[in-house]
Amino acid sequence: MQMKAFLVKLVVLTLVFLGLYFLVTSEYQEDLRKPRKAYDKTGYVLVSEGTLTNTKRLVADNIETGLKLYIDETTSHITLENSNTGQIWTSNVTEEDTHPNIELSTKRLQQSTMKIWYYTKLEEPKSMINYDFSIKEQNYYLRYIENGVEVLYIIYDTNHSVYELPQRLRISRLQELVIDVLNEKADNAKDASEKTKYARYVRLIESNYMYNEQHGIYVLKNPENLSQNMVDTLYEIFYVHSNYTFEDLEYDNQDQGVVNDNGKPYFEVAVRYTLTDRGFKATIINESIVESKNHRLSHIDFLPYFGAGSKNDNGYIVVPDGSGALINFNNGKTYAATYEKSLYGKDYGKAVYAMPEKTYTALMPIYGMKKNDDAYLAIITEGDAMTEIVADISGKYDSFNKVYSRFYFREKDKLPLMGIGERINMWSIDLTTNDYSVEYIFPDQKDYVGMAKAYREYLIDQGMKESDKTGLRFNVTFLGGYSDVEHFLGIPYEKVYPLTTTEQAKLILERLQNDGVKNIDVNYRGWMNGGLNPDYPTKIKVSKTIGGKKGIKDLQKYADNHNINLFFETNFFFIYSLDNFRKNTEATRLMSGEVATHYPFNEATLLPDTSYSPYWVLNPLHIDKKLQKITKELNQYNIKSVALADFGSVLSGHYKEKEFYYKTQTKDIILDKFTNLQEQYTLMTLNPNIYSVFYVDYIIDLPLESSLYNIIDAEIPFYQLAISGSIDYTGTPINLDDKHSLTWYKLKSIETGSNLNFTWSYKETYDLMLTEFNQYYSTAYEYWYANAVDLYKELDSLGIFNATLAEHEVINRDVRRVKYSNGIEIYVNYGNTDIIIGEYIIKANDYLVV
Repeated sequence: MQMKAFLVKLVVLTLVFLGLYFLVTSEYQEDLRKPRKAYDKTGYVLVSEGTLTNTKRLVADNIETGLKLYIDETTSHITLENSNTGQIWTSNVTEEDTHPNIELSTKRLQQSTMKIWYYTKLEEPKSMINYDFSIKEQNYYLRYIENGVEVLYIIYDTNHSVYELPQRLRISRLQELVIDVLNEKADNAKDASEKTKYARYVRLIESNYMYNEQHGIYVLKNPENLSQNMVDTLYEIFYVHSNYTFEDLEYDNQDQGVVNDNGKPYFEVAVRYTLTDRGFKATIINESIVESKNHRLSHIDFLPYFGAGSKNDNGYIVVPDGSGALINFNNGKTYAATYEKSLYGKDYGKAVYAMPEKTYTALMPIYGMKKNDDAYLAIITEGDAMTEIVADISGKYDSFNKVYSRFYFREKDKLPLMGIGERINMWSIDLTTNDYSVEYIFPDQKDYVGMAKAYREYLIDQGMKESDKTGLRFNVTFLGGYSDVEHFLGIPYEKVYPLTTTEQAKLILERLQNDGVKNIDVNYRGWMNGGLNPDYPTKIKVSKTIGGKKGIKDLQKYADNHNINLFFETNFFFIYSLDNFRKNTEATRLMSGEVATHYPFNEATLLPDTSYSPYWVLNPLHIDKKLQKITKELNQYNIKSVALADFGSVLSGHYKEKEFYYKTQTKDIILDKFTNLQEQYTLMTLNPNIYSVFYVDYIIDLPLESSLYNIIDAEIPFYQLAISGSIDYTGTPINLDDKHSLTWYKLKSIETGSNLNFTWSYKETYDLMLTEFNQYYSTAYEYWYANAVDLYKELDSLGIFNATLAEHEVINRDVRRVKYSNGIEIYVNYGNTDIIIGEYIIKANDYLVV
């Protein structure tokens, strides 16, 4: 009985799986990809024709930057010569790798300019390197352009495919066309070795083809797992030593109903290399991409060995993790995982089934490398929203330290199989349409500070503002109120409980000013539509328990009269209530077609906690309409300064069929709407992706450190170095951090030039411990007030906040040296012991002005 129940359950689950399989793979029954415009190949010359043989052809020469660009026409490899430093940068490894365990495939990758990842149906991506399937075969084209060159790679596996062998054929046909022919040749062999050869061929046919007496056919065994050597051998047996032809293959496929359209992966990808006014630019030309029907491009590792440093080189890699981080060359951490991180954080249009690792977001589309006496900064200027930064050290599988861009052309999600607990891959259908570009800049100062200065110049050229520093700023985020469920006569309703009323906010601000705190910036959070997790603000309502509309206006007046910058925090993307929000049409959707519904994670189970209220993310189709409604409401309150809780930090795809938006398209919409917001309001953003800096005046909640990945050796304030002097910024809220002390924040403020940042409530927060707002358990301002004022006065007295952060140096694991534009130089010691550096003694957990 139990066995019968088991079999029934197995059949049901199998049917469910097959149903979902065919549902997901139905797109493969016919090609649903949108037609792409044909790429203009005029002027391209095929290298294998033999006219392009120069191994060091000068392509471009820029006197201003000192860069010369060369190409080896026989390999398509690029060389950059920096005449200012004498340094040579190459796209590929030029020396023999002596790593004892290096594999041949890694050596071939070192000679590739790209690694293509593709998928078929539900599978995980597979890879091809263009050295094996294009460069080595001389199957690529060159076209010379102004200040550069374009290379069109034809990436195609010329090996024989298992699909060139008959998958099924009648017994009589295999016997007549192959086995009988081989036996006859064996019988007529001239010598014993030839006889043995043909007898072996017969055995190989019989061992690789299964006899099916019931259907009268032979079936190729396990074709997906045949080795390339066996495929080549069987191909030779069928088409060279037997009477089998491709016409026979076509006949047998039709006769047995074999749909043989899988073929082999085939790709065309063109890249453009040019010298620019700033440096060197490498671009994947999206329009050039051609892919075979059933092999779809997933992502490309681009120039994976550009500038790679060997085990004999000195230097480090810069990655954009949190505030910024360094990975030292040859650091010996061969046990550490490769650094891989997507730019701009989580995609809220994708399903997440388990709590991700707590790490900092990569907020900047950059990476860099210092090698010996030279350095470069790489800026992803196109396609950044769908880029991953990859970095690794020598000693793992080769002898080189490397960092590069991984460009995604499609997105993948997981579809759960009901009742089984397994998930299958779902892929987007159409390719992205934008190009992908990396611009390499070679700064005058050959270290990460020089890279940050070069990035700052780039940001200013792109529109980042410049402003004078006016001293240490004190940011305080006031928590207005929160909503919780109450009952009246057994009927549940939402009630707003105040944490900081408008009158109480004025009391705290008055006290701060009386105690000598100047340059105050206020972010008022939880002031409308239910408080901390507000309804969508298409209609703004301020609870009377907080102060109502009159209280808001009085607080604004007070701030204006006392030179306080008052910002009203507003959520644009995160939706915490279905009031004023239609999730079926306005929320992001997963590739499965479902609404993307998110929950906070349970720290114990690491799973979404459905006991908490869900939240949604606005899809890009409705950004403009919602923004118009929100700004209309804000204008009703005469609000001129807005804190963008999520507008500069959330970037989500939307994967509903026929309403498909990749993150890169969402980013374009956000940047366009940022312009509208900038024209109407003074803007503050929270922990923003760096594309926000062109539009905002204040930044709070910037990370002061990087993620604790094993491969990372030191954290650096790269973000702060890049924007110091342009935008006022703070670190993360001091009193919401249970990991670091007040002293740590003081030292970090000195090291990074960050203004102070607190999140306060007037009232005690005991009641929050049993709510979904328990992250605010430590916000009662009285407990922090005295220390905050003392910290402000101490830091303000240093005089560094009237200047910009100019120099930064990692002395050792615990000690940093910084210098400001006004000449003030300070050593900071995070360690628990005193440190002697030259004539200076820097006390433990302290700083020294020199």
